Amino acid sequence: MDAFIEQQLAQTIRTSLCRAQALFDRGDAAAGYAICSQILERDRTTPGPWVLALRHTLAAGDFANAVEQGLMALRTRPQFETSGAFDSGLDVTYADIARDLIRGCDGLERTEGDGRSALALMARGLAYHVLGDFDSARTSYMKVLVHGADAARMVGECINLLHALEHQAGRPEQARRWLDLTTFPHAVHASDVLPDGRFLEFCDALYDEVMASPRLKESTDPQSRAWIVADDINRDGCGPRVKELEGIFDGLLARHRNLFECLDHDFVHDIFKTFPERHTYKMFCAILNGQGHVGPHIHNDGYLVGSLYVRVPHEPGEAEDSRAAINHGKHLFHAATGTDYPTRQTVPETGTILFWPAYYSHSVPPSRAETPRMAVGFEVVPA
Repeated sequence: MDAFIEQQLAQTIRTSLCRAQALFDRGDAAAGYAICSQILERDRTTPGPWVLALRHTLAAGDFANAVEQGLMALRTRPQFETSGAFDSGLDVTYADIARDLIRGCDGLERTEGDGRSALALMARGLAYHVLGDFDSARTSYMKVLVHGADAARMVGECINLLHALEHQAGRPEQARRWLDLTTFPHAVHASDVLPDGRFLEFCDALYDEVMASPRLKESTDPQSRAWIVADDINRDGCGPRVKELEGIFDGLLARHRNLFECLDHDFVHDIFKTFPERHTYKMFCAILNGQGHVGPHIHNDGYLVGSLYVRVPHEPGEAEDSRAAINHGKHLFHAATGTDYPTRQTVPETGTILFWPAYYSHSVPPSRAETPRMAVGFEVVPA
């Protein structure tokens, strides 16, 4: 986006937030929320509306919603990836939001006795983490891990948060037991499994097959941009290349299963620990258009996840980051908690196949390429 247009949009958002704040202060919550919704329709990545909603729900004693709004306000936005600054359009800091989030958790526990839910415990831990109280944060995160499969997303997020926290607390060996970024993602190349050097022909045919899928749609994730996705592409009469790729993935996992059986079972949560003997594949496609990016996320429905890079744009002389690298270890709230912990960036090429445990947070930083990048991925899920 042109810098002048971005500046004008930011000014418009700040003006709208001031109007919404005034309406909330006058007690007209419906009108205030309406303006917040309009702001998010204009720019879904801005955190300002969530900050206002957090303040209002706290004042109204709606602590359950306050906790959810606070978590949304602390999520890392794409624009903070490069600038390193936090600008919500309001005069607040991450620490201000964290303190409000603790008040929401306290209120939730006091009024509803729900302070031990996975969501509330993760929120409390995150708030302490932002404020630099690592011992209290660790205690809350560890309590989340007693929850079962019904809280898989929170469990996965807390594993990634613990990896970052232990590095920040000066305990790298403990951190590595949560995420082993020297082992994962594991990489192979399509040329190793497709004979006679036909992987480029296969990738081209797969690209055409997936681009014709009626399942393609633009993602509405607030941390991503120019991202087109298609789910369950191996269902309902899928094409021959997708079906062949499913067999390729199956063979690779049989060959490399020992990697996952060597995970530290003292640290891996039960819901991610055992390779499901009866399993199936959920295959998906992700296409990043020029300047696209994908925010940090995990795949909480599966045991492991991987991708074949079907098309990776790259011209001679371009910088590597123009090829839409993938980052592992960067968690959902990393701008708020501090980025002083190691992550791993992998620069794929056409035909690269990566796979890793499903709870490893991963993201795609902003790309400088002008042509689409396609990855066809899979999740191994219990049958």
